[in-house]
Amino acid sequence: MKRSRLLVQLDRDIAAARTPLEADCLRARQAVHFARLGQWKHMRPIVADLHRTYDARPNLTISIWLHLIEGLGIYYEDIGGMAIDKVRRAHALSVAAGIKPLHALTAAWLAQLLFIRNEVDQAATHLRDALRLAEPDDHATRSRAALVGAQAMRQAGSPGLDARWHRVAREHAVREGDDATTGALMHNAAWGVMDCWRQAVLTGRGNMEVPSLLMSVDSAGNFNALTGSSSLSALQPLMRAQILSLMGEAGAALALYEAHLSAGELIAAGSLQAYLYADQAWCCVRLDRPGAARAAAERAGAGLVAARIDDRASAHSRLAQVYARLGADELARDHAARAAEAWQAYAEFEARVAALFVPLLELSEAGLLTPPSAPAPRAHSAAPHRPATAP
Repeated sequence: MKRSRLLVQLDRDIAAARTPLEADCLRARQAVHFARLGQWKHMRPIVADLHRTYDARPNLTISIWLHLIEGLGIYYEDIGGMAIDKVRRAHALSVAAGIKPLHALTAAWLAQLLFIRNEVDQAATHLRDALRLAEPDDHATRSRAALVGAQAMRQAGSPGLDARWHRVAREHAVREGDDATTGALMHNAAWGVMDCWRQAVLTGRGNMEVPSLLMSVDSAGNFNALTGSSSLSALQPLMRAQILSLMGEAGAALALYEAHLSAGELIAAGSLQAYLYADQAWCCVRLDRPGAARAAAERAGAGLVAARIDDRASAHSRLAQVYARLGADELARDHAARAAEAWQAYAEFEARVAALFVPLLELSEAGLLTPPSAPAPRAHSAAPHRPATAP
């Protein structure tokens, strides 16, 4: 496993720290990075040691870091869970204490967690704060904020802005030596293309097959394996299954679904569960396995309530196809009608995202907020006077 430049530099900074508190803030940064990689065996001892040291004599900065670490630990272990409550607490404490670097960093993370939950109004507010407050060389905050910006622009159907913000996120991650963010960007790019392809197929807009997409998924998986990131590993085979299904390779897709639609992978899949089961049912029906198709379709129906708008629309579309093939015409018509409603709601959601985020990101690019441009390379400093800058 390759050790990232960020972790190597943090080791050096900890060794050079002038006070125990400075060293502990830097160790907290390491713990955040380990959480993002899914390296719990490295993260948890740091958290336990910080609690032993500071629970009896609390330090506000350490308390903020601990809430952030524990929130991100929940998020990357469960891909969701109750992470947002911990991160909200970290953010509230940083605002109350007036610790600007941590205010910016926790705002960027809140923007991401809220965006994933479709709470886009609050996400835009926190993203604005992160961009406004972060120093130009605060690579951790700026890479996270730019990653959220890229996600928003993809959702808003603005590929030009998506590409620009993806590039900014990558440049800041490279400056930081942050392999976890680089790997996440590779994963997100492949997932975004797959989502567009899925929507094109299921809404009848045509097949936009992308032959190189499986290679992109494999590249992201190989990079994350090289850097020791396991937080997204459960999603890799499920991404391959979806792509193979879209390619018409029902047998290969079904083999992956049957091997990986277990409890652990389903936790990682989050709101996607309904679509994954619906697509499994579609593979079964194409392979003339009606009993298995019905069972998977029923599991898909049970997960619809928890699905995000686009995943719910996709699941209804697939289920309409499945039930039509099974001869259950009434169920097929019902799911087709629900799919149409969900796709309309999703179009309205995309318009809302565009209205909120496009002006915000254009303001930032114009320099009317602190612009998220990647600065020229500079010698890495331990920054002893700013131990709480970013992970």
